[in-house]
Amino acid sequence: MSAQGKDPVLRGYCCVALGLIGDARQDVKDALKLALRERRSEDLRRNAATGLGLLHDAEVVNVLLEELDKAKSMTVQGQIITALGKIGDHKAVRPLIEILKTKSKPTVTRAMCSVGLGLIGDLRPLPELSRVATDYNYRASVRDLDELLYIL
Repeated sequence: MSAQGKDPVLRGYCCVALGLIGDARQDVKDALKLALRERRSEDLRRNAATGLGLLHDAEVVNVLLEELDKAKSMTVQGQIITALGKIGDHKAVRPLIEILKTKSKPTVTRAMCSVGLGLIGDLRPLPELSRVATDYNYRASVRDLDELLYIL
């Protein structure tokens, strides 16, 4: 029996629960994608995006980007962008930058793109920058160096 047409609030909670469980099997991803594509409920779409983001599976990035392009609601757009950020796949960087640069997009959507890009940020240590923290004496700290290390 298809879940489409059933209570969208309950289905939305189920989407989040599936994401929290973290089981990224294909049938789980397919169910979440189906809910994301359903246009009858914004709440369901937001929760489906949340569930997909919680799976941390780069395979769903293309679907999220497609739905981001189709989404009319800023809240749905924002949740899709957050999901992309949580997944952290670099395929989303260029499309988010393009939205950020598009002046005709709503300010809130563009701001959310900057948040998504920040979430995607590459946290791997860079050898050039990691040398700064080598043998750092936190007891004899210097304000500027403290701030630099906080950013890194």
